Amino acid sequence: MNGLIKAHRFLVTAACLVFLLLSACHSGSSTPAAAGADTVAPSVPTGFSSTGHSSTQVQLAWTAATDNVGVTGYKVYRGTALVGQASGTAYTDTGLLPATTYSYQVCATDAASNDSAKSQALSVTTSALPPPGAGHTYYVDPTGNDANDGSSAHPFRTLQHAADVVTQVAAGSGLTLKVGSTTSALVSAPETVIVHAGSYAGFQLNWDTPIAGSASATITFQADPGAVITSRNGKTPDGIDLEPGSAYVTISGFTILNGGTITRAGIRVCASDHVSLLNNASGNNGTWGIFTSHADNLLIQGNETYGSVLQHGVYVSNACINPTVRGNRSHDNAGCGLHFNGDSSQNDGGFANWNTGLITGALVENNVVPFHFRWVGRSRACLPTGMMEGWIPTPSSLLHSV
Repeated sequence: MNGLIKAHRFLVTAACLVFLLLSACHSGSSTPAAAGADTVAPSVPTGFSSTGHSSTQVQLAWTAATDNVGVTGYKVYRGTALVGQASGTAYTDTGLLPATTYSYQVCATDAASNDSAKSQALSVTTSALPPPGAGHTYYVDPTGNDANDGSSAHPFRTLQHAADVVTQVAAGSGLTLKVGSTTSALVSAPETVIVHAGSYAGFQLNWDTPIAGSASATITFQADPGAVITSRNGKTPDGIDLEPGSAYVTISGFTILNGGTITRAGIRVCASDHVSLLNNASGNNGTWGIFTSHADNLLIQGNETYGSVLQHGVYVSNACINPTVRGNRSHDNAGCGLHFNGDSSQNDGGFANWNTGLITGALVENNVVPFHFRWVGRSRACLPTGMMEGWIPTPSSLLHSV
């Protein structure tokens, strides 16, 4: 009997335990893990469109989606592949091929990883590269975008992007030109960049791919009045930098006004042939207003250089032939207004003409350099230093004293 009582008590106890466990699982004091979770997806983004494109980029935009809690971002698809995410309502897809059609969609997402349905597909065709020999004019404007095609209606935003596009054109021509010891890709028709009024960072040519023009196919960067470079380019501490290999390149009409990052030259030209610097103003730069080295057939005309912190307004340096410095005004520089220095210690091992240390055939005329008897902190006249042959000073080259 005692055994039956014990067995009965065990069964009752076990039943009570099961009942208590089941009650606990269903009581109001314990909430299921999924209760209250956000399962509502955002709305589908609308107004999906392309706001600009170039040969290698597509710019996309859309209207913000809505969500019961809040949209946290957007996913952008090229075809079926997720190519990027954005926290706002715009995205730029880069690294694309020229003259290629791409299909895009966008969806919204929230903090609970709920994705909306994708928008309607949008097809965008990137621009074709300009054909070799065609010649083009590109435009840069503060309201532009580097995803644009560079036309007057859809200008670029940065000077560097415009320079890069010209580089692409030259590289695609299949033509080359030897400039000193550098082999440059050659444009086959004139390439021109028009820069509208506004504030810009500087630019460089030839850092990665040397390019050049010719007498019949020049490369020109022409600034409108009010186009001002206030900061250095992305590669060197200069405003405008022409690395070795430039030929038949014209830089015209720019104001370079150092805002603090141009610690070397406002305009720098190295190892070049037939470069023209026309009607630029270059002020308050860290070392020089205009600096050239091994620049044959150079034309520096109609420029103003002032306020160079460490050295000269215009510095023509190292071996070169036929430089012309005409009609410039240089004042209030720490060093000389105009300075010529052929230096045999600076040479180009691959090009004999640049190993002589001689500046030959120079023409210097119609320049105005205020001469101050107190030289400290003021521009002064400077006779050529180093070796210089064939210097042709004209009566109008006389320096003005004040």
